[in-house]
Amino acid sequence: MFNFFKKKNLKKDFKNTKTEKENIIINDNTIKKGLENLEIQLNQGNLDDEDLSKIYQEKAFLLKKINKIDDSIENLEKSLNYHKNLGEGYKTLLNLYNMKRAEAAKNGNDEMLQHWLKKLMK
Repeated sequence: MFNFFKKKNLKKDFKNTKTEKENIIINDNTIKKGLENLEIQLNQGNLDDEDLSKIYQEKAFLLKKINKIDDSIENLEKSLNYHKNLGEGYKTLLNLYNMKRAEAAKNGNDEMLQHWLKKLMK
């Protein structure tokens, strides 16, 4: 019924850990390549506001995946400046604002707490 004394297969656990680390490295490289491609698109020019908005939004999503929250917020704000949209980008931006607000509250930083609350209210 219970297997309290059953030996675990440590080799199997080690292999899974190694695979997870490899996936993280591959994912990180994929994200960096994605960011580079988006920068190339931005530098090409001749883009309308809607295209610029989509590129900045995609860039923000990639930056969020590698925990560059401030850069992600900056790109989502740029995206919304080019094209107002209440879709996934807007929801993500509000989520990031809320994360920063919670972080400021946890650290007892009233000034930053007020800053992020004002951003949330806009």
